[in-house]
Amino acid sequence: MEAVLKSDVFFFITSASIIILSIVILVALYYLIKILRDVKEISRTVKKESELIVKDVDAVRRSIKKKGKQVSAFISKAVSSKSKRKTKHRKH
Repeated sequence: MEAVLKSDVFFFITSASIIILSIVILVALYYLIKILRDVKEISRTVKKESELIVKDVDAVRRSIKKKGKQVSAFISKAVSSKSKRKTKHRKH
């Protein structure tokens, strides 16, 4: 009789332990899912922002190229007009 009572206590403690362990695992999974959703949202935001940064950098690059061509043309005109003035002064 005492062996049956000991086995009943063992099964009761084991069942309670499994239930408590299952609840702890479910709570941990719930928080893990919440964390993964937040990470996914952050990842989306980073992706969108990085795409915007790429577009901004592209716009800046185009602007620099355009301004660079304007500056280059200005310098070319300045140098060519300066060299023309020097040749006029040398002829006189």
